[in-house]
Amino acid sequence: MPKEIAIVTKAPKVNRQLDCVINTGETAAECIDLFGDDVVVGVFHSEERVKHQAYIRGLLEATDESGKQKYSDTDILEKSTTWKLGVTTRNKKSKGDKANDILSSMSPDEKKALLADYAK
Repeated sequence: MPKEIAIVTKAPKVNRQLDCVINTGETAAECIDLFGDDVVVGVFHSEERVKHQAYIRGLLEATDESGKQKYSDTDILEKSTTWKLGVTTRNKKSKGDKANDILSSMSPDEKKALLADYAK
């Protein structure tokens, strides 16, 4: 059974937008019937590469509490071999941790000014 997907495309350089609906497959088998095996596998490989790169980039950029690299290249390569598309783990800091990092890098005068802004 076809699945309708709404697509909103914006072109801010020319101040235009177009909304359209496309029909695609509900399952992998339906997608293969509609577009062919080569297209479906090609799109999958392309998307998998992008997702895998994002996962690795997150590990490359990860730091510990002291700001040092959290993972060696060897660690990242090992984690990369067990990563599966669609299964994600977050190595991101919580909002509280991010706020604490920012506040701890501020001088007492900067903190006072920030709090004064919020008190208004």
